[in-house]
Amino acid sequence: MARFFHWPARALAGLTTLVLLAPAGAHAQTRAGDAALSADERAACLGEAPGAARSICLREVAAARASRRSADARVDQSPEALARNAVQRCQAFTDTQRRHICERMARGEGEVTGSVEAGGVLRSLETQEPAPPVEVPLAPGVTVPAPVPAPLSPPSAAPPAR
Repeated sequence: MARFFHWPARALAGLTTLVLLAPAGAHAQTRAGDAALSADERAACLGEAPGAARSICLREVAAARASRRSADARVDQSPEALARNAVQRCQAFTDTQRRHICERMARGEGEVTGSVEAGGVLRSLETQEPAPPVEVPLAPGVTVPAPVPAPLSPPSAAPPAR
């Protein structure tokens, strides 16, 4: 019976997958977590891969660790940077009113419902907008009285005479 994969190839394929998928979760890891992950990957290479496959595996582990470090260095996760980025995303709105509402929601105003686990986070902000003026048509033959001008002098404070 012919074997398509023998154990070194399977081990190398598994380690390659591990090394390629490791950066996806690297943003949440601390330096100690990164060092532990690299040590585990390195130990897996030394324990299972023979000869040339071992050197390839070790090079991939080193490259993955360097990639994680450079990605962590580029991403500014400070609260100020996150708030600034949230407000910058509102620049996509060309309508000034919509942009203003987006910026208010980015600063935390409004209501937040849902979760990432449930499939999404919905943000809403209720605003009051005055109704447009409505013209009521008059019946034929009805006239509107002219407005009465306001008095120019204030009313006197003296009580009326009896």
